[in-house]
Amino acid sequence: QRAKYIIPAKYLGYTIKVIKLDIPREKCENNIKNRENHPTLGVKKMKQALDMYFSKFENPSLDEGIDGIEVYTYPYNIGPKL
Repeated sequence: QRAKYIIPAKYLGYTIKVIKLDIPREKCENNIKNRENHPTLGVKKMKQALDMYFSKFENPSLDEGIDGIEVYTYPYNIGPKL
């Protein structure tokens, strides 16, 4: 699916950088269940959405024409410490 974005971007001379946020499924479920002031998926739809995402997700690869990949694994250690 990424090719439909990568191919035209490369054609126009853009550099392609992918940022992957690597987060465990359990953390995703917890985040969805505990959202405030935001519509949630509900438990049934949440399970369906996460099942689909985690079963179909393919890690990005430089072979796709991507110029760089950054992976941040949960818990994220980015930004200044306050």
